[in-house]
Amino acid sequence: MFRRAAIVALAVLAAAGTGLGMERFSVRGDKFYVGEEEFRIWGMNVVRGLNLTDAQLHATVDRLGFLGCNMARLHTLGETHYGDLGWSCGVLPIEKESARELINVEDFWRLMNAMRAKGIYICIDVIIGRHFKPGESAILVTDEADRKAWEEAIGQFDRWNGTHKRAMTYLPIFDERCETLTQEYMQQVLGLRNPKTGFRLAEDPQLAMITTCNEGYGFRLIRAKGLHRSMPEYFGAKLRGRWCEWLAGKYGSDEKLAEAWRQDGVKGLVEGESLSGSSVALAPTHDEAKEYSAKRDEDLLAFLTEIDMAFQGRMQECYRQAGFAGPTMYGDFNNSHAGTARLWAESDLCPYLEDHEYPDANVDFFRWSNIVITRTRVPAEPHPYAWGKPYWRSEYGMTNASRIPSPLFTAVYQSLTGMDGITWFAWNLRYHKNRFQYKELVKGEVGALDFIGEIPWQLVYRASGRLYKSREIKALEDVEALKRIFSRANVETDQVYRANGKGLLRVETEHFVAAACDTPQKLAFEKAEMDITSDKCNVVIAEFMDEGQADYDCEVTAVGLAGGTYEDRDDFEQWEDVTFVTGTIGFGDRQVKAVIHLDDGGDEIRRLAGQGSAMELVDGVRLYRVIFEEAAP
Repeated sequence: MFRRAAIVALAVLAAAGTGLGMERFSVRGDKFYVGEEEFRIWGMNVVRGLNLTDAQLHATVDRLGFLGCNMARLHTLGETHYGDLGWSCGVLPIEKESARELINVEDFWRLMNAMRAKGIYICIDVIIGRHFKPGESAILVTDEADRKAWEEAIGQFDRWNGTHKRAMTYLPIFDERCETLTQEYMQQVLGLRNPKTGFRLAEDPQLAMITTCNEGYGFRLIRAKGLHRSMPEYFGAKLRGRWCEWLAGKYGSDEKLAEAWRQDGVKGLVEGESLSGSSVALAPTHDEAKEYSAKRDEDLLAFLTEIDMAFQGRMQECYRQAGFAGPTMYGDFNNSHAGTARLWAESDLCPYLEDHEYPDANVDFFRWSNIVITRTRVPAEPHPYAWGKPYWRSEYGMTNASRIPSPLFTAVYQSLTGMDGITWFAWNLRYHKNRFQYKELVKGEVGALDFIGEIPWQLVYRASGRLYKSREIKALEDVEALKRIFSRANVETDQVYRANGKGLLRVETEHFVAAACDTPQKLAFEKAEMDITSDKCNVVIAEFMDEGQADYDCEVTAVGLAGGTYEDRDDFEQWEDVTFVTGTIGFGDRQVKAVIHLDDGGDEIRRLAGQGSAMELVDGVRLYRVIFEEAAP
């Protein structure tokens, strides 16, 4: 049995809003902890959010609190590329010649303190979309020619060009000015003092983690995407020079390098390339790999990994000098290379693992034989989920119609495999429309990967999060069963049954019974019997309360289909296909005193007198609470 009382007590302390009430987040062994309690992350990537009115801010944070979000990954705090709003979405200005002075500090603390009151911890994503500017060159004193060359090269980046934007995120890894600017920014942010609590951010327990580069590994940006070819020559030459210095340190001469890279039928050291002239190209990219020798490719991957790791080491020291002692990670581990991932995992740069995953649009959670649990490139023994450290899926989202049951499937499979958290992408506060108090579906407002308006999905997220955070689903211990899940996701334990051929997932734990199915089903549990009569999409989660925990005995979440598949990430949902779960839930020998119908915001719509030992699931309602008659003495 999980410690429900302790978890409730922790939430109350966190909600006290004092700062002292939020206990310290930490990594111990293969788990996250808050204070002395194991902590499972069930969160949301929060995009923008510093430009809201007080009413908008409290409406949206109240919603996150209602949904049970316990971690907000601030994805765009240092973002300066989205100038289309006419104002900065983070704490760096977009309109000035230099972004070295923070803005929106008061609004940042408004957001932080609103989340603090709901017990929501914070992770900061450092390098995501900052546009470095010519006016920032004075951060580092060099000769006049270099300063002017840097300013000119920075000025050649186009903030509206997506390729330029991604290429610019890689500059701090090898350019001294951009690295120094990034460190200055984080020292300023971590040095901010909360006027409400008195804490410097670096010392504030609310700040749980720092992610340095999001998805900015050299393997992804240089080797896979070739973004160095989009950089102005000043930066291209500097990165190429670092590469040639690395090769010279390893091989010493062009002759030895040519010999090491020689392979019949493919390119090694190409004519015209030399170490002395710093003219050895950063090749091959992913598309060129078959044209070059395996050793050249191996060396490029090793170089890119080394400079990534060295940069993360310097950034970790920056965070420590600013006073932050919590765990930090470089970014999405899936963007490291399979051959070098172990170097990260075995270093002190990697206290936990994290990845990002966006299943293809055609994924059907009901019928798909596989479910992507993890994309780690770290070899794990004796089974695919034995990492020896916490694993956090820091971004997850999907655009297909079966996204509705995805939180339940995610909660179940992350529990079975021992994963330690997920933050969905995204809670998007970019738009200046008043989208923050929605309690109904609004056509043409909700875009792909924008869960702020996915109200039916939110209710599944809420109930599934309670199941996941309860830790009641036992992790699988059978090595062969865990290996099978990695490639085929059907499973049967005393708590979980999933058969993709039947389109059925059912769960039964001490306090929860749940089902997801795409056809009518009759399901018997120890505490309840479900007779689901609707088809297409059904998610039903019933949570039974301990005595004295609430003024009701059972909460039922029942969500049907809501919207179709987004064909494009720029599409907006029209909600043309919305259904509700219909049927009944029986409670054995317990008689129902009352059934309360709630709206999607948790407010009571109506209260019905009980009729026997069952309740009805009806059109128009997704959230119910049930009160049982007192048992006879």
